[in-house]
Amino acid sequence: MNLQNSSIGVATSLSLEPGSWQDHGSIGLPLSNRYNLIDPFVYQETPESPIYFTFGSYWEDIFQVELLPDDDMKNFGNWAAGHERITNIVRNYTEGVTIVEGAIMHKHDSLYYIFYSVGNCCHTLTGGLGPEDQVYHVVVCRSGAPNGPFYDRDGKSCLDENGVRPSVGYEKEQFFFGYNYLDWEDGWPVVVAA
Repeated sequence: MNLQNSSIGVATSLSLEPGSWQDHGSIGLPLSNRYNLIDPFVYQETPESPIYFTFGSYWEDIFQVELLPDDDMKNFGNWAAGHERITNIVRNYTEGVTIVEGAIMHKHDSLYYIFYSVGNCCHTLTGGLGPEDQVYHVVVCRSGAPNGPFYDRDGKSCLDENGVRPSVGYEKEQFFFGYNYLDWEDGWPVVVAA
């Protein structure tokens, strides 16, 4: 933690069976003080559409590289960096903490939703959990395109200050661990307690 020397690798398998995976090493995204190479997520709507490779970051931002179907998924990083195809799509200055990570994308109706985690994630021996409004939680932004721009429920940019207010979760006294069903109200996701 607190280092930016991670790397994202790729492995392939024809069967998904244990022991059948071939490690191809790093995808070649360069180290940068702008991001940390963790939490990759790949989104592609159809075999003919672009691939959106989202990653980051444990720092402040979520990044994305748009790949075309013919791009080599095993070694696109250096090429993407050299052609300025690494794009910042989410910034977390507005949550009061700098940690943002674990983005995933989901299409609902004609909109693209990006869910990601923000907040103080870890209980420390000296400080305990963070303030109540900064505890680790999931937030969501949406866009008309998979590469943004993304906006929060109030229409504020998720790259600018004061965006990303709504979170997806439960009230303070409720706690559930695991995956939960999402419903949709007015075009926004809501967690449904089982």
